[in-house]
Amino acid sequence: MKRSDIVQKLAKRTGISHSKANEIVKSFFESMIRILEDGGKLELRRFGTIALVKHKPYDTINPSTGKPMHVEEKNWVHFKMSMSLRKELENTPAPSQK
Repeated sequence: MKRSDIVQKLAKRTGISHSKANEIVKSFFESMIRILEDGGKLELRRFGTIALVKHKPYDTINPSTGKPMHVEEKNWVHFKMSMSLRKELENTPAPSQK
């Protein structure tokens, strides 16, 4: 599902204009990004928790060349699914792979 699909569904379900729905979705995602950038954790009840995790720099060996290399510090987004969502999805059949 793309962002435009979310906007379309929101507009249809609530009866608001497409531009207003787009503004709401855009504002929601911008707020999520700001929270994560500020080191916060985003907790959405019945959905899950999203947090930014820092990984320290480290030295390793390039598997292709066998030469040592340095990997810089990086941030990863970590998502932990809520128990209620996990239970709901356990009873849902998996979509067919194409």
